[in-house]
Amino acid sequence: MRSVVLRAFVHVHRVRAHRTCTDRRHPPALPAGREKLTLLHVVRRAVDDPDDRAAPRGPLRTLVALLLSAFVLVACSGEERAWERVHHEPGAALLAIAHTNLGTFAVGADDGTSATVLHAEGGDFARVAVDVRGTLWWVAEAADGSVALVGEGPTVLRTTDEAWRTAERWRAEPVEGAEGTTLYGVWEGTNERFAVGGDVLREEARGVLLRRDASGGWAPDPRVASEHLEGALFKVWGRADDHVWVVGERGLVLHFDGTDWTRVASPVRTRLLTVHGAEDGAPIVVGGASNGVLLEHEAGALVEHSPEWMPTLSGVFVRGGRAVVVGSDGVVLHRARGEWLLDETTTATIDFHAVALRSDDTIWAVGGNLTSPALDGGEVWAWR
Repeated sequence: MRSVVLRAFVHVHRVRAHRTCTDRRHPPALPAGREKLTLLHVVRRAVDDPDDRAAPRGPLRTLVALLLSAFVLVACSGEERAWERVHHEPGAALLAIAHTNLGTFAVGADDGTSATVLHAEGGDFARVAVDVRGTLWWVAEAADGSVALVGEGPTVLRTTDEAWRTAERWRAEPVEGAEGTTLYGVWEGTNERFAVGGDVLREEARGVLLRRDASGGWAPDPRVASEHLEGALFKVWGRADDHVWVVGERGLVLHFDGTDWTRVASPVRTRLLTVHGAEDGAPIVVGGASNGVLLEHEAGALVEHSPEWMPTLSGVFVRGGRAVVVGSDGVVLHRARGEWLLDETTTATIDFHAVALRSDDTIWAVGGNLTSPALDGGEVWAWR
């Protein structure tokens, strides 16, 4: 009962904070149904199984965390910037976004005609034609400036500065040893390039960790021990060729030191969805099932800093001293002065899946109806 009351308190404050800031800055009105939807989710989380979380915190610490989230963040800070929906893709959820030297790309589900690829360069997003069916799950810029997309198939598509100016923008790269799987993440350094994935629909399916060879083809990395591939792998990120991280099912975290892949002790056993880090290489990991999970690398170990009563956290991005996390129900978290605080200013109701910080300090997030079999309702939101 106590948890239900506290969750309801946070919800009420969020609505009031929004209305107060609406009076000051006159952003778009709160969408109809937002209050009801959020309250339904509050009730749902009250009865969720908490077993995928670490040991619960004490009631005093819980209340302090809630009050910090409710009152300290940027709800009415007087900043001129605000969240706005900048693109709607009704037929396909959007699952990844990246700012590259070729512009901003967002990718997502198949809307019945092809995989979804959007591109913007100093203006609005426009659909880019790709001759690929199925969902594309990630987009990333390589160290050499090329841009890679990965997804179902398994599929790897690549464009370069030269190819982007031609009619044949995208080139499919060959993938071996991963038949019937989906690639969920890709990261490409100077000499080491990795893609990860699996098949979440088959419990017995093993994860895949692919390495790109000199010829441009992809094949399983033989340096990965078999016991590290018991479940799907979802994302890969690295600071350099000798400092790469992978996350996946059942709390799996792997680290590559330039020679070997080793397993890193994790404080949770739930699904870990995304990893990203700062220039010093310290990663932040997010995920969760019924409750969001957030891990930070501190003093050589992963430590849990999961905010209370958060839904699944799917995206994280770090630039300089700033870190932003996004998740289901339009949740956005900012790290400020060592605390993770709930953003009270966004009115998004979709499930966010990915986030990116641009060099101009703007925040971009994408998502859609991620719990719907149709995987539709894609949106791009920007804080600028």
